[in-house]
Amino acid sequence: MTKELTEGKGKKGLNCNVTHCQKPNSAHYFNKVMKAYYCLKCATDIEAAANKSGCSFYDGLKKIRSIK
Repeated sequence: MTKELTEGKGKKGLNCNVTHCQKPNSAHYFNKVMKAYYCLKCATDIEAAANKSGCSFYDGLKKIRSIK
């Protein structure tokens, strides 16, 4: 089942940019590579994966672990 894209997807203060998430009113973390906003959970997961290869996609979310 595909989730419908919302108009506020990836925009600051609106919906998370991850299609299967799109949590409303949660997009507060700017991904400087994708140039879109994510919720804390998704931003943390993305940053944890990036840190494994020595990268960082978010300012202020350096060397973190994924939220379980």
